[in-house]
Amino acid sequence: GGVPDTDVFLGEAEEKVFAVSDLHMSKAVVSLKDVVLQNMETIEALSMRKEEVTGVPTGFTEFDRLTSGLHPGQVMILAARPGMGKTSWFLSALQNAALTGDRVVALFSLEMSKEELGVRFLSGLSRIESKKLKTGRLADADWQRLTGSAD
Repeated sequence: GGVPDTDVFLGEAEEKVFAVSDLHMSKAVVSLKDVVLQNMETIEALSMRKEEVTGVPTGFTEFDRLTSGLHPGQVMILAARPGMGKTSWFLSALQNAALTGDRVVALFSLEMSKEELGVRFLSGLSRIESKKLKTGRLADADWQRLTGSAD
């Protein structure tokens, strides 16, 4: 096979992202006056809270400072070369979001099975190497940490 056409790939990826966002976007025309009034109310409420992170925190301080946390309706795309830690970072962010504030999180992956994601999640929470979890070769202390994390 030949080298895939990057422009075609990017075009297809863009179509898929817009298709997902179209499901949740309102098609109604609204007055800018109404939007600005709503913005002013939101900004005033936020100023009274005196918090820099107004959305769901990921536990990554600099990311949360730059984004103000995760907010409803946002689509964020995390991109980097393979093997750079995207999945590990994302799973850690989800774990932190779920554990701080007792939130429910959802993860959709096209590249990993639910079992593999489960192992990665348990590895991150228990701080046990995923290789140990995949082979079942755990010390007694590992078992205690693993069962605590699973709970």
